[in-house]
Amino acid sequence: MDTVGVAVAEVLVSWGIPHEVINNFIANGITVEHFAKLTPECLKELCPHLATRLVLQEKLSEIITAQAPTETNSNTCTSNNTLHISLDDIEVTNLFESPKTVNIQTRKTFPQFDLETLLQTSPGGNSILKFYETYSCLDNSKRSQLTDIIIKHIYTYIVNCRITYEEYNVLAAKIITLFPKESIGTYFTKPIKKIDSINGRSTVARGKLVDKVRNLLYKYGDRKRSVSESESTPPPKKSCDDLKDLHSRDILWLNNNSEPWEEVIIKWKATYNLRKEGEQKNIHEFLRDWKILSDPRSEILINIDFDLLYPEKGLNFYLNWDTFYEKFIGLKQTQDERIINLIDSLKNIEGELKLPTQLKILAKLLPPKGRLSKKIKFTTEEAIESLFICVPNAGDIEQTIINQREKALAKKLSIQPYIILQGSLSEGVSAPLLIIDDVKYQFQSITKSFDTLFKLYHTFNARYPKAGDHLYLIIQRCVYKIETKYDNVVCYIMDVLNL
Repeated sequence: MDTVGVAVAEVLVSWGIPHEVINNFIANGITVEHFAKLTPECLKELCPHLATRLVLQEKLSEIITAQAPTETNSNTCTSNNTLHISLDDIEVTNLFESPKTVNIQTRKTFPQFDLETLLQTSPGGNSILKFYETYSCLDNSKRSQLTDIIIKHIYTYIVNCRITYEEYNVLAAKIITLFPKESIGTYFTKPIKKIDSINGRSTVARGKLVDKVRNLLYKYGDRKRSVSESESTPPPKKSCDDLKDLHSRDILWLNNNSEPWEEVIIKWKATYNLRKEGEQKNIHEFLRDWKILSDPRSEILINIDFDLLYPEKGLNFYLNWDTFYEKFIGLKQTQDERIINLIDSLKNIEGELKLPTQLKILAKLLPPKGRLSKKIKFTTEEAIESLFICVPNAGDIEQTIINQREKALAKKLSIQPYIILQGSLSEGVSAPLLIIDDVKYQFQSITKSFDTLFKLYHTFNARYPKAGDHLYLIIQRCVYKIETKYDNVVCYIMDVLNL
Protein backbone atom coordinates (compact mmCIF):
# COMPACT_ATOMS: atom_id res chain seq x y z
CA MET A 1 0.00 0.00 0.00
CA ASP A 2 1.47 3.42 -0.95
CA THR A 3 1.65 6.38 1.42
CA VAL A 4 -1.51 7.98 0.03
CA GLY A 5 -3.37 4.69 0.51
CA VAL A 6 -2.14 4.46 4.10
CA ALA A 7 -3.39 8.00 4.80
CA VAL A 8 -6.83 7.22 3.38
CA ALA A 9 -6.98 3.90 5.23
CA GLU A 10 -6.12 5.38 8.61
CA VAL A 11 -8.75 8.13 8.27
CA LEU A 12 -11.45 5.66 7.21
CA VAL A 13 -10.53 3.22 9.98
CA SER A 14 -10.90 6.05 12.52
CA TRP A 15 -14.48 6.45 11.20
CA GLY A 16 -15.20 2.75 11.70
CA ILE A 17 -15.43 1.99 7.97
CA PRO A 18 -15.02 -1.73 7.07
CA HIS A 19 -11.78 -2.80 5.42
CA GLU A 20 -13.52 -3.99 2.24
CA VAL A 21 -14.79 -0.45 1.63
CA ILE A 22 -11.35 0.98 2.45
CA ASN A 23 -9.87 -1.32 -0.19
CA ASN A 24 -12.35 0.09 -2.73
CA PHE A 25 -11.20 3.64 -1.93
CA ILE A 26 -7.54 2.67 -2.36
CA ALA A 27 -8.16 0.64 -5.54
CA ASN A 28 -9.87 3.67 -7.13
CA GLY A 29 -7.07 6.06 -6.16
CA ILE A 30 -9.23 8.12 -3.78
CA THR A 31 -7.09 10.47 -1.65
CA VAL A 32 -8.01 12.53 1.40
CA GLU A 33 -8.20 15.59 -0.86
CA HIS A 34 -10.97 13.88 -2.91
CA PHE A 35 -13.25 13.38 0.12
CA ALA A 36 -15.12 16.67 -0.22
CA LYS A 37 -15.76 15.99 -3.95
CA LEU A 38 -17.34 12.54 -3.62
CA THR A 39 -20.94 12.49 -4.86
CA PRO A 40 -23.70 10.09 -3.71
CA GLU A 41 -23.20 8.22 -6.99
CA CYS A 42 -19.47 7.83 -6.24
CA LEU A 43 -20.22 6.56 -2.74
CA LYS A 44 -22.75 4.06 -4.07
CA GLU A 45 -20.07 2.58 -6.31
CA LEU A 46 -17.40 2.61 -3.59
CA CYS A 47 -19.70 1.31 -0.85
CA PRO A 48 -22.65 -0.92 -1.84
CA HIS A 49 -23.71 -1.43 1.80
CA LEU A 50 -26.34 1.17 2.70
CA ALA A 51 -25.69 1.58 6.45
CA THR A 52 -21.96 2.09 5.91
CA ARG A 53 -22.69 4.50 3.06
CA LEU A 54 -24.86 6.57 5.40
CA VAL A 55 -21.97 6.79 7.86
CA LEU A 56 -19.66 7.91 5.06
CA GLN A 57 -22.16 10.52 3.87
CA GLU A 58 -22.41 11.93 7.39
CA LYS A 59 -18.64 12.11 7.84
CA LEU A 60 -18.05 13.64 4.41
CA SER A 61 -20.86 16.12 5.01
CA GLU A 62 -19.02 17.32 8.11
CA ILE A 63 -15.88 17.86 6.05
CA ILE A 64 -17.80 19.76 3.37
CA THR A 65 -19.50 21.91 6.04
CA ALA A 66 -16.14 22.63 7.61
CA GLN A 67 -14.60 23.62 4.27
CA ALA A 68 -17.55 25.57 2.84
CA PRO A 69 -17.27 29.36 3.17
CA THR A 70 -20.11 30.95 5.14
CA GLU A 71 -21.26 34.45 5.85
CA THR A 72 -19.06 35.99 8.51
CA ASN A 73 -20.11 38.21 11.35
CA SER A 74 -19.10 41.82 10.81
CA ASN A 75 -17.66 41.95 14.31
CA THR A 76 -15.33 39.03 13.74
CA CYS A 77 -14.06 38.72 10.15
CA THR A 78 -13.89 40.99 7.15
CA SER A 79 -14.10 39.78 3.56
CA ASN A 80 -10.34 39.22 3.42
CA ASN A 81 -10.48 37.05 6.57
CA THR A 82 -8.51 39.52 8.67
CA LEU A 83 -8.94 38.87 12.39
CA HIS A 84 -10.80 41.66 14.25
CA ILE A 85 -11.79 39.92 17.45
CA SER A 86 -10.21 40.13 20.87
CA LEU A 87 -9.05 36.83 22.29
CA ASP A 88 -10.93 37.70 25.49
CA ASP A 89 -14.20 37.61 23.53
CA ILE A 90 -13.74 34.07 22.22
CA GLU A 91 -15.92 31.47 23.91
CA VAL A 92 -15.29 27.78 23.46
CA THR A 93 -18.03 25.83 25.19
CA ASN A 94 -16.21 22.54 24.72
CA LEU A 95 -13.12 22.35 22.57
CA PHE A 96 -13.50 18.68 21.81
CA GLU A 97 -17.28 18.43 21.66
CA SER A 98 -18.70 16.58 18.67
CA PRO A 99 -19.33 18.97 15.77
CA LYS A 100 -22.91 17.70 15.49
CA THR A 101 -23.79 19.25 18.87
CA VAL A 102 -21.98 22.55 18.41
CA ASN A 103 -23.72 25.69 17.27
CA ILE A 104 -21.14 27.70 15.36
CA GLN A 105 -22.47 31.02 14.16
CA THR A 106 -19.40 32.05 12.16
CA ARG A 107 -17.23 29.57 10.35
CA LYS A 108 -14.40 30.25 7.96
CA THR A 109 -13.12 27.92 5.28
CA PHE A 110 -10.73 25.32 6.66
CA PRO A 111 -7.27 26.32 5.38
CA GLN A 112 -6.04 24.33 2.40
CA PHE A 113 -2.26 23.98 2.14
CA ASP A 114 0.44 21.63 0.91
CA LEU A 115 2.43 20.47 3.95
CA GLU A 116 5.72 19.99 2.11
CA THR A 117 5.54 23.51 0.66
CA LEU A 118 4.66 24.90 4.10
CA LEU A 119 7.72 23.24 5.65
CA GLN A 120 10.00 24.38 2.84
CA THR A 121 8.94 27.98 3.44
CA SER A 122 8.80 27.91 7.26
CA PRO A 123 11.70 28.53 9.68
CA GLY A 124 12.94 25.14 10.78
CA GLY A 125 10.72 23.29 8.31
CA ASN A 126 13.55 22.22 6.03
CA SER A 127 15.41 20.73 8.99
CA ILE A 128 12.40 18.44 9.61
CA LEU A 129 12.40 17.29 5.97
CA LYS A 130 16.16 16.66 6.01
CA PHE A 131 15.95 14.81 9.33
CA TYR A 132 13.31 12.44 7.94
CA GLU A 133 15.24 11.98 4.69
CA THR A 134 18.34 11.01 6.69
CA TYR A 135 16.82 8.80 9.40
CA SER A 136 13.49 7.71 7.82
CA CYS A 137 11.72 8.76 11.02
CA LEU A 138 11.06 11.77 13.24
CA ASP A 139 12.04 12.09 16.88
CA ASN A 140 9.86 13.69 19.53
CA SER A 141 11.52 17.08 19.11
CA LYS A 142 10.88 17.15 15.35
CA ARG A 143 7.28 16.02 15.84
CA SER A 144 6.68 18.91 18.24
CA GLN A 145 8.36 21.32 15.85
CA LEU A 146 6.22 19.99 12.99
CA THR A 147 2.93 20.46 14.86
CA ASP A 148 4.04 23.95 15.96
CA ILE A 149 4.46 24.98 12.31
CA ILE A 150 1.06 23.56 11.31
CA ILE A 151 -0.86 25.10 14.22
CA LYS A 152 0.76 28.51 13.69
CA HIS A 153 -0.20 28.35 10.02
CA ILE A 154 -3.91 27.85 10.84
CA TYR A 155 -3.88 30.03 13.98
CA THR A 156 -6.52 32.46 12.72
CA TYR A 157 -8.88 29.62 11.88
CA ILE A 158 -8.42 28.01 15.30
CA VAL A 159 -9.32 31.12 17.29
CA ASN A 160 -12.37 31.83 15.13
CA CYS A 161 -13.73 28.33 14.61
CA ARG A 162 -13.76 25.27 16.78
CA ILE A 163 -11.62 22.71 14.98
CA THR A 164 -13.54 19.48 14.34
CA TYR A 165 -12.50 15.84 14.56
CA GLU A 166 -12.54 15.52 10.78
CA GLU A 167 -10.29 18.57 10.42
CA TYR A 168 -7.83 17.01 12.87
CA ASN A 169 -7.99 13.85 10.74
CA VAL A 170 -7.21 15.86 7.60
CA LEU A 171 -4.17 17.44 9.27
CA ALA A 172 -2.95 14.09 10.59
CA ALA A 173 -3.45 12.53 7.15
CA LYS A 174 -1.30 15.26 5.58
CA ILE A 175 1.47 14.39 8.04
CA ILE A 176 1.52 10.64 7.43
CA THR A 177 1.24 11.17 3.67
CA LEU A 178 4.43 13.24 3.71
CA PHE A 179 6.06 11.15 6.47
CA PRO A 180 4.69 7.60 5.82
CA LYS A 181 6.49 5.96 8.75
CA GLU A 182 4.73 8.21 11.24
CA SER A 183 1.56 6.99 12.96
CA ILE A 184 -1.70 8.92 12.69
CA GLY A 185 -2.36 8.17 16.37
CA THR A 186 0.71 10.20 17.37
CA TYR A 187 -0.99 13.32 16.07
CA PHE A 188 -4.69 12.70 16.64
CA THR A 189 -6.85 10.10 18.36
CA LYS A 190 -10.59 10.63 18.66
CA PRO A 191 -12.17 10.64 22.11
CA ILE A 192 -13.71 7.38 23.28
CA LYS A 193 -17.14 7.26 24.84
CA LYS A 194 -17.55 5.33 28.06
CA ILE A 195 -19.79 2.75 26.40
CA ASP A 196 -17.10 2.04 23.77
CA SER A 197 -14.18 1.98 26.20
CA ILE A 198 -12.40 -1.22 27.21
CA ASN A 199 -12.02 -0.10 30.82
CA GLY A 200 -15.44 1.53 31.04
CA ARG A 201 -14.00 5.07 31.17
CA SER A 202 -14.35 7.81 28.60
CA THR A 203 -11.23 9.50 27.25
CA VAL A 204 -10.72 12.90 25.64
CA ALA A 205 -9.19 13.53 22.24
CA ARG A 206 -5.43 13.09 22.26
CA GLY A 207 -2.37 13.60 20.10
CA LYS A 208 0.23 16.25 19.42
CA LEU A 209 -2.10 18.36 17.26
CA VAL A 210 -4.77 18.32 19.95
CA ASP A 211 -2.24 19.19 22.66
CA LYS A 212 -0.92 22.16 20.68
CA VAL A 213 -4.42 23.56 20.14
CA ARG A 214 -5.37 22.97 23.78
CA ASN A 215 -2.20 24.70 25.02
CA LEU A 216 -2.73 27.59 22.60
CA LEU A 217 -6.21 28.29 23.90
CA TYR A 218 -5.22 27.66 27.51
CA LYS A 219 -2.45 30.22 27.17
CA TYR A 220 -4.99 32.93 26.40
CA GLY A 221 -7.39 31.87 29.11
CA ASP A 222 -9.89 30.48 26.61
CA ARG A 223 -11.24 27.74 28.86
CA LYS A 224 -14.78 29.02 29.42
CA ARG A 225 -17.72 26.66 29.56
CA SER A 226 -21.17 27.64 28.45
CA VAL A 227 -23.78 28.13 31.18
CA SER A 228 -25.94 25.41 29.68
CA GLU A 229 -23.04 22.95 29.86
CA SER A 230 -21.75 23.83 33.34
CA GLU A 231 -25.18 23.95 34.93
CA SER A 232 -26.75 21.02 33.11
CA THR A 233 -27.72 18.06 35.21
CA PRO A 234 -25.88 14.88 34.23
CA PRO A 235 -28.07 11.92 33.32
CA PRO A 236 -28.57 9.40 36.10
CA LYS A 237 -26.04 6.56 36.07
CA LYS A 238 -27.27 3.09 35.32
CA SER A 239 -26.70 0.51 38.02
CA CYS A 240 -24.66 -2.66 37.39
CA ASP A 241 -27.85 -4.73 37.34
CA ASP A 242 -29.43 -2.37 34.81
CA LEU A 243 -26.37 -2.66 32.56
CA LYS A 244 -26.38 -6.46 32.82
CA ASP A 245 -30.04 -6.58 31.83
CA LEU A 246 -29.40 -4.18 28.96
CA HIS A 247 -26.46 -6.22 27.66
CA SER A 248 -28.37 -9.47 28.04
CA ARG A 249 -31.07 -8.03 25.80
CA ASP A 250 -28.39 -6.93 23.34
CA ILE A 251 -26.97 -10.46 23.17
CA LEU A 252 -30.43 -11.92 22.69
CA TRP A 253 -31.08 -9.42 19.89
CA LEU A 254 -27.74 -10.22 18.20
CA ASN A 255 -28.46 -13.95 18.31
CA ASN A 256 -31.77 -13.48 16.55
CA ASN A 257 -31.23 -10.53 14.19
CA SER A 258 -28.79 -9.42 11.52
CA GLU A 259 -30.62 -6.33 10.28
CA PRO A 260 -30.39 -3.41 10.38
CA TRP A 261 -26.63 -3.87 10.21
CA GLU A 262 -25.98 -0.46 11.75
CA GLU A 263 -27.87 -1.65 14.85
CA VAL A 264 -25.78 -4.85 14.87
CA ILE A 265 -22.60 -2.77 15.07
CA ILE A 266 -23.99 -0.62 17.92
CA LYS A 267 -24.99 -3.65 19.99
CA TRP A 268 -21.77 -5.48 19.15
CA LYS A 269 -19.69 -2.61 20.53
CA ALA A 270 -21.91 -2.39 23.61
CA THR A 271 -21.28 -6.05 24.45
CA TYR A 272 -17.50 -6.00 23.91
CA ASN A 273 -16.58 -6.40 27.59
CA LEU A 274 -18.87 -9.43 27.90
CA ARG A 275 -16.93 -11.19 25.14
CA LYS A 276 -13.62 -10.39 26.83
CA GLU A 277 -14.90 -11.78 30.13
CA GLY A 278 -16.46 -14.86 28.54
CA GLU A 279 -15.58 -18.38 29.63
CA GLN A 280 -15.71 -20.09 26.23
CA LYS A 281 -13.21 -22.95 26.01
CA ASN A 282 -12.77 -22.93 22.25
CA ILE A 283 -13.80 -21.30 18.99
CA HIS A 284 -16.77 -23.64 18.59
CA GLU A 285 -18.23 -22.39 21.89
CA PHE A 286 -17.51 -18.78 20.98
CA LEU A 287 -19.44 -19.12 17.72
CA ARG A 288 -22.26 -20.87 19.59
CA ASP A 289 -22.60 -17.97 22.06
CA TRP A 290 -22.31 -15.25 19.39
CA LYS A 291 -24.44 -16.50 16.52
CA ILE A 292 -24.19 -13.19 14.64
CA LEU A 293 -20.66 -14.26 13.64
CA SER A 294 -22.16 -16.67 11.12
CA ASP A 295 -23.19 -13.63 9.06
CA PRO A 296 -20.91 -13.18 5.99
CA ARG A 297 -20.28 -9.56 7.00
CA SER A 298 -18.90 -10.49 10.42
CA GLU A 299 -15.33 -9.73 9.38
CA ILE A 300 -16.38 -6.18 10.26
CA LEU A 301 -17.23 -7.27 13.82
CA ILE A 302 -13.89 -9.06 14.22
CA ASN A 303 -12.07 -5.87 13.21
CA ILE A 304 -14.16 -3.77 15.62
CA ASP A 305 -13.21 -6.00 18.57
CA PHE A 306 -9.55 -6.09 17.53
CA ASP A 307 -9.42 -2.28 17.30
CA LEU A 308 -10.96 -2.02 20.77
CA LEU A 309 -8.54 -4.63 22.13
CA TYR A 310 -5.44 -3.16 20.47
CA PRO A 311 -6.05 0.49 19.50
CA GLU A 312 -3.97 1.74 16.55
CA LYS A 313 -2.76 -1.80 15.68
CA GLY A 314 -5.48 -2.68 13.16
CA LEU A 315 -3.55 -1.61 10.04
CA ASN A 316 -0.15 -2.91 11.12
CA PHE A 317 -0.16 -5.96 8.85
CA TYR A 318 -0.70 -3.73 5.81
CA LEU A 319 1.93 -1.26 7.02
CA ASN A 320 4.66 -3.57 8.34
CA TRP A 321 4.55 -6.95 6.57
CA ASP A 322 6.76 -6.08 3.54
CA THR A 323 9.40 -4.41 5.73
CA PHE A 324 9.45 -7.38 8.13
CA TYR A 325 9.71 -9.92 5.30
CA GLU A 326 12.73 -8.16 3.75
CA LYS A 327 14.51 -8.06 7.14
CA PHE A 328 13.65 -11.71 7.75
CA ILE A 329 15.08 -12.85 4.38
CA GLY A 330 18.22 -10.83 5.10
CA LEU A 331 18.57 -12.58 8.46
CA LYS A 332 17.83 -16.19 7.40
CA GLN A 333 20.27 -17.23 4.71
CA THR A 334 19.76 -20.72 3.23
CA GLN A 335 21.46 -23.19 0.89
CA ASP A 336 18.27 -25.20 0.33
CA GLU A 337 17.59 -25.01 -3.43
CA ARG A 338 13.85 -25.53 -2.99
CA ILE A 339 13.59 -22.51 -0.70
CA ILE A 340 15.90 -20.45 -2.94
CA ASN A 341 13.64 -21.28 -5.90
CA LEU A 342 10.61 -20.17 -3.87
CA ILE A 343 12.29 -16.87 -3.05
CA ASP A 344 13.26 -16.35 -6.70
CA SER A 345 9.70 -17.13 -7.84
CA LEU A 346 8.50 -13.96 -6.11
CA LYS A 347 10.14 -11.94 -8.88
CA ASN A 348 7.39 -13.10 -11.24
CA ILE A 349 4.51 -12.43 -8.82
CA GLU A 350 2.93 -9.03 -8.28
CA GLY A 351 1.18 -7.33 -5.37
CA GLU A 352 -0.58 -9.26 -2.66
CA LEU A 353 -0.32 -12.51 -4.66
CA LYS A 354 3.17 -12.73 -3.13
CA LEU A 355 1.80 -13.16 0.39
CA PRO A 356 1.07 -16.93 0.38
CA THR A 357 4.55 -17.68 -1.03
CA GLN A 358 6.14 -15.36 1.55
CA LEU A 359 4.27 -17.14 4.35
CA LYS A 360 5.40 -20.51 2.99
CA ILE A 361 9.01 -19.30 2.92
CA LEU A 362 8.64 -18.11 6.53
CA ALA A 363 7.40 -21.57 7.57
CA LYS A 364 10.14 -23.44 5.67
CA LEU A 365 12.95 -21.28 7.07
CA LEU A 366 11.50 -21.75 10.57
CA PRO A 367 10.15 -25.31 10.75
CA PRO A 368 8.23 -26.20 13.92
CA LYS A 369 10.13 -27.90 16.75
CA GLY A 370 7.13 -28.65 18.93
CA ARG A 371 5.70 -32.12 19.38
CA LEU A 372 2.24 -33.58 19.52
CA SER A 373 3.65 -36.43 21.63
CA LYS A 374 7.00 -38.03 22.38
CA LYS A 375 6.85 -39.90 19.09
CA ILE A 376 5.02 -37.45 16.85
CA LYS A 377 6.55 -34.13 15.81
CA PHE A 378 4.74 -31.35 13.96
CA THR A 379 5.76 -31.03 10.30
CA THR A 380 6.50 -27.97 8.22
CA GLU A 381 3.51 -28.82 6.02
CA GLU A 382 1.23 -28.78 9.09
CA ALA A 383 2.63 -25.37 10.03
CA ILE A 384 1.85 -24.06 6.53
CA GLU A 385 -1.67 -25.53 6.66
CA SER A 386 -2.29 -23.65 9.90
CA LEU A 387 -2.00 -20.53 7.72
CA PHE A 388 -3.47 -21.57 4.37
CA ILE A 389 -4.20 -24.53 2.08
CA CYS A 390 -4.11 -24.38 -1.72
CA VAL A 391 -6.64 -26.38 -3.75
CA PRO A 392 -6.64 -26.68 -7.58
CA ASN A 393 -10.31 -25.67 -8.02
CA ALA A 394 -13.54 -24.89 -6.19
CA GLY A 395 -14.73 -28.49 -6.37
CA ASP A 396 -11.96 -29.54 -3.97
CA ILE A 397 -12.99 -27.18 -1.16
CA GLU A 398 -15.58 -29.34 0.61
CA GLN A 399 -13.34 -32.41 0.58
CA THR A 400 -10.47 -30.33 1.97
CA ILE A 401 -12.68 -29.15 4.84
CA ILE A 402 -13.65 -32.78 5.58
CA ASN A 403 -9.99 -33.85 5.49
CA GLN A 404 -8.96 -31.12 7.93
CA ARG A 405 -11.74 -32.13 10.31
CA GLU A 406 -10.71 -35.78 10.18
CA LYS A 407 -7.04 -34.94 10.77
CA ALA A 408 -7.93 -32.90 13.85
CA LEU A 409 -10.14 -35.66 15.25
CA ALA A 410 -7.44 -38.30 14.65
CA LYS A 411 -4.94 -36.24 16.65
CA LYS A 412 -7.55 -35.27 19.26
CA LEU A 413 -7.03 -31.58 18.46
CA SER A 414 -9.66 -28.86 18.12
CA ILE A 415 -10.31 -27.63 14.57
CA GLN A 416 -8.55 -24.27 14.18
CA PRO A 417 -9.38 -21.57 11.59
CA TYR A 418 -7.48 -21.62 8.29
CA ILE A 419 -7.63 -20.14 4.79
CA ILE A 420 -8.34 -22.04 1.57
CA LEU A 421 -6.93 -20.56 -1.66
CA GLN A 422 -7.87 -21.68 -5.17
CA GLY A 423 -5.06 -22.06 -7.69
CA SER A 424 -1.32 -22.53 -7.24
CA LEU A 425 1.45 -20.39 -5.77
CA SER A 426 3.40 -20.39 -9.05
CA GLU A 427 0.48 -19.45 -11.32
CA GLY A 428 -1.49 -17.32 -8.87
CA VAL A 429 -4.22 -17.92 -6.30
CA SER A 430 -7.64 -16.35 -5.84
CA ALA A 431 -10.97 -16.52 -4.00
CA PRO A 432 -9.62 -16.74 -0.42
CA LEU A 433 -12.06 -18.51 1.90
CA LEU A 434 -11.63 -18.28 5.67
CA ILE A 435 -12.92 -21.41 7.42
CA ILE A 436 -13.94 -21.04 11.07
CA ASP A 437 -15.55 -24.22 12.35
CA ASP A 438 -18.70 -24.49 10.17
CA VAL A 439 -18.62 -20.80 9.16
CA LYS A 440 -17.11 -19.65 5.85
CA TYR A 441 -16.08 -16.06 5.10
CA GLN A 442 -15.43 -15.20 1.43
CA PHE A 443 -12.87 -12.47 0.66
CA GLN A 444 -11.72 -10.64 -2.44
CA SER A 445 -8.32 -9.81 -0.93
CA ILE A 446 -5.69 -12.36 0.19
CA THR A 447 -4.11 -9.84 2.55
CA LYS A 448 -7.45 -9.05 4.12
CA SER A 449 -8.28 -12.72 4.62
CA PHE A 450 -5.03 -13.40 6.46
CA ASP A 451 -5.33 -10.18 8.49
CA THR A 452 -8.78 -11.38 9.62
CA LEU A 453 -7.45 -14.89 10.34
CA PHE A 454 -4.84 -13.47 12.71
CA LYS A 455 -7.24 -11.06 14.39
CA LEU A 456 -9.94 -13.62 15.13
CA TYR A 457 -7.58 -15.61 17.38
CA HIS A 458 -7.39 -12.54 19.62
CA THR A 459 -11.03 -11.51 19.37
CA PHE A 460 -12.24 -15.10 19.95
CA ASN A 461 -9.91 -15.57 22.95
CA ALA A 462 -8.40 -18.58 21.14
CA ARG A 463 -4.96 -20.16 21.18
CA TYR A 464 -2.85 -20.26 18.04
CA PRO A 465 -2.68 -23.67 16.28
CA LYS A 466 0.09 -25.76 17.87
CA ALA A 467 1.88 -26.52 14.60
CA GLY A 468 2.11 -22.84 13.65
CA ASP A 469 2.22 -21.23 17.10
CA HIS A 470 5.76 -19.90 16.57
CA LEU A 471 4.83 -18.37 13.19
CA TYR A 472 1.79 -16.58 14.57
CA LEU A 473 3.85 -15.28 17.49
CA ILE A 474 6.48 -13.87 15.12
CA ILE A 475 3.79 -12.10 13.10
CA GLN A 476 2.12 -10.87 16.29
CA ARG A 477 5.28 -9.32 17.69
CA CYS A 478 7.21 -8.26 14.58
CA VAL A 479 4.34 -7.17 12.30
CA TYR A 480 1.40 -6.23 14.54
CA LYS A 481 3.76 -4.98 17.31
CA ILE A 482 1.74 -6.69 20.05
CA GLU A 483 3.03 -8.39 23.20
CA THR A 484 0.83 -10.29 25.66
CA LYS A 485 1.40 -12.21 28.88
CA TYR A 486 0.37 -15.41 27.08
CA ASP A 487 3.18 -15.34 24.49
CA ASN A 488 4.99 -18.68 24.21
CA VAL A 489 8.47 -17.41 23.32
CA VAL A 490 10.82 -20.24 22.29
CA CYS A 491 14.55 -19.84 21.93
CA TYR A 492 14.85 -20.73 18.22
CA ILE A 493 12.84 -17.67 17.12
CA MET A 494 14.51 -15.11 19.41
CA ASP A 495 16.75 -13.76 16.63
CA VAL A 496 13.65 -13.09 14.49
CA LEU A 497 11.75 -11.47 17.37
CA ASN A 498 14.68 -9.07 17.78
CA LEU A 499 14.33 -7.76 14.20
